[in-house]
Amino acid sequence: MSELGALTAEPGFMGTRLGAPVERIVDDLQRLGETVAVTMNTAAVITRIGCYGAPQCSGTPLACGASSICLRLHEAAVDTALAVERMPMNRLPCSLQLFDAAGAVLHKSFLTDCTDDLAFGQLCLDWEARDLAGRRPQVGGLGEGALPAPAAFSPDGDCAAQLDSIFGDSGIRRRAALPGWGEEWAWRVLPDVVFDLLVLASEVRMPLVQAVGNAGTMQVHRGPVEQVRRSGPLLVLASETSTLSIELNEVEEAWVTRFDAGPDADGLMVELYDWRFHCVAQFTALGLPNPGLGSYWEQLVFSLPRAPMPERPARR
Repeated sequence: MSELGALTAEPGFMGTRLGAPVERIVDDLQRLGETVAVTMNTAAVITRIGCYGAPQCSGTPLACGASSICLRLHEAAVDTALAVERMPMNRLPCSLQLFDAAGAVLHKSFLTDCTDDLAFGQLCLDWEARDLAGRRPQVGGLGEGALPAPAAFSPDGDCAAQLDSIFGDSGIRRRAALPGWGEEWAWRVLPDVVFDLLVLASEVRMPLVQAVGNAGTMQVHRGPVEQVRRSGPLLVLASETSTLSIELNEVEEAWVTRFDAGPDADGLMVELYDWRFHCVAQFTALGLPNPGLGSYWEQLVFSLPRAPMPERPARR
């Protein structure tokens, strides 16, 4: 049973399938107060408490503010938006939940204050019916009817393009393209040493871009890494009001990739993949002083021991 099916089958379930365009729904979340935003995939989950900023559609520049929840959206992959009321069985607050066509959950947003229930209820009434004018609002700089395709799978794109390239298939095509970038632009490292890298970054409270995404949504947090801890197979990163948890038993590969970070500058990104070749999480540093924290990030990344690249089958 899918996650959507399991939710709607719970005793006492009360919810509404929303008809409004998903980009309009996500844009309206700014009208709510403090919420808990949760984005997950098969091996990682990122949670942040705060207020939503303007949503960003794939193909638009990355604008990750320190004071707001940053959510990137590939609306073509979002099939169902569900407004879930408070349920007496589990005592969870009202929430908005997004699902793909297979019923897998993409993103959840929970209210933290009961006084927001009225505002949430009013929004649900607005969302239940589609926009009668058939007009798609502008979100993240897109014009009416624009629907960007996932980014090209090459190191030429900026940070936003690298993040957006996992949309649609959770990173399978991106992972397949990495060996073709060349060893100077993409190389494998041992997954275990990524934990050590993050610990060293936390010791200087390095401001990192941390991203967890799936086929349709991605939550991006940019802030100082304050604590990294490991409890058995679980890795937890704490950064201000954001928490990122990774199930290490699900991580199969770690890659370092270089990308275009601006005029005469390359960025370095550390990426984790599971056994399905789905992207679990991505970490990078943007706009740090060099020399300074920027050069320290480069030193940490380049010091990671490389793992042997997979051999290509010999031609017969």
